[in-house]
Amino acid sequence: MTTLFQYFGHDVLLVGTDGGTWQGHVSAYTSALDSENGEEEIAVQTDKGLIGFSLSEIKTIRKQ
Repeated sequence: MTTLFQYFGHDVLLVGTDGGTWQGHVSAYTSALDSENGEEEIAVQTDKGLIGFSLSEIKTIRKQ
């Protein structure tokens, strides 16, 4: 099972389930136990600001 924690502190390329792509630095991680929706979450610092993603909103993610 993949955990989003492995991307914390790394630059990533992320494709969302809506087809959008984002590139940036994962600056925050929230475990499923600590999140409001019961899913892991990350925050990606992009050139357009900080964007949060729940696990279910991520189609693919890879380290840059």
